[in-house]
Amino acid sequence: MGTCRGMGRRMGIDESRRAAQQAAEWLVRLDSETCTASDMEAFERWRGADPLHAVAFRQAEAMWRDSRAVIRDGLVLGHAADLARWGPDIRAARYGGRRAAWLAIAAALTAMVVAMIIYDPLSPKAPPPGTRYATAVGEQRDIRLADGSTLTLDTQTVLVERFSESERRVDLQQGQVQFDVEGGPGWPFVVHAGGGTVTAVGTRFQVRVAGAGSSVTLLHGVVHVAERGWDGSGRIDILQPGQRIRLDANGRLGEVEIANVGAAEGWTQGKLHVDDWTLREFVAELNRYSVVQLRIDDPAIGDVRLSGVFQTRKRQNLERLLEQGWGIQSRRVAENEILLTRQ
Repeated sequence: MGTCRGMGRRMGIDESRRAAQQAAEWLVRLDSETCTASDMEAFERWRGADPLHAVAFRQAEAMWRDSRAVIRDGLVLGHAADLARWGPDIRAARYGGRRAAWLAIAAALTAMVVAMIIYDPLSPKAPPPGTRYATAVGEQRDIRLADGSTLTLDTQTVLVERFSESERRVDLQQGQVQFDVEGGPGWPFVVHAGGGTVTAVGTRFQVRVAGAGSSVTLLHGVVHVAERGWDGSGRIDILQPGQRIRLDANGRLGEVEIANVGAAEGWTQGKLHVDDWTLREFVAELNRYSVVQLRIDDPAIGDVRLSGVFQTRKRQNLERLLEQGWGIQSRRVAENEILLTRQ
């Protein structure tokens, strides 16, 4: 019999109930006079860990706005989350009289928030169909979304944009994108890619999906990168500018690395920054940008090391550089194939 870890993440009423309860508890906690900076950081980590959390919190906020017309006592809000967990004996022992009545109302409203989020027709469900964007081989494209954010799509990239009232969602299926995201703390911008999620507010970052996993590089601002654990308990990392992190084929996070920002931005300018790559790695990357494919004829030259800045759109100049700098000769053997051999 397989383990739960191999069954995938369970979705449904239990998960919605848990997210709704947590959202309600976070609301009263953040509104309390005892709320600290650590509480705020913990909240942001929770909200960024799963799009379902952001949806539940946004709905809970709307319901609290209405309920606070009835409850305006700070103590009520400050203790409502505790009351939702304590049993009747503990409540009776710790609180009494008029205050207990107010707290009972707050507890009831917390329960109401949870119930309405779970059973409301607008509760979290499958994302809308969305709009698909794609680039062909060698094509790069800028897209301006409805919120003012700009996406720069690299060659052979496919994504689906799914905006709703609760979140701005982008599913990156393949390729590479630079995101310039407009602010909106109450409207999270979430990128799903390679089994993980990237949550940002007013920032610039890149996400790349390759066959063996994906990577996230932060250029400006702050992003949360989260694993999609089967039980919602996956690791979360907060990147700072100039940092990069990878996710493996199973969506598990690696270690945070120092990114080469110049190299990361190079592809948006048609440049390929190469730092001690093998010829094999160089050819694989360069072939993404053209229907004319390079092929290494002699396996021995596949391990030749290269460094430099190359123009992805100027093949003739590139072939000349390979010949002059590394003694690698190019010869066209078919309309869409160039053979690389030792000079």
